[in-house]
Amino acid sequence: MEKCICCKRDFDEAKVLPIVEKGTDCYYNEEDLSGNYICKHCLKVSEDYGQCDICSEEVVYHESDLEYSGGEQYCSEHISETEMDEEEDWDDYIEKINKD
Repeated sequence: MEKCICCKRDFDEAKVLPIVEKGTDCYYNEEDLSGNYICKHCLKVSEDYGQCDICSEEVVYHESDLEYSGGEQYCSEHISETEMDEEEDWDDYIEKINKD
């Protein structure tokens, strides 16, 4: 059982998500986790936590570690993948992200 950092209720691991350590640019492995958890209900209504739209949906970031682009949230590492140079067209962009 894990305790939700917001509502303080105990949940089995399937109903909570681990929170990434504050100040982490991008989640890579378990060493980036804070040891705290948030339940899925609290995450939906939280103004303090969110998820990167590119990273794994299985981790949660502090809101201060996320940036907005096009109405979506991204970690510091993935925000650059959402911005296109003025000279770059959609075909070049798609080719670029498919290469990685």
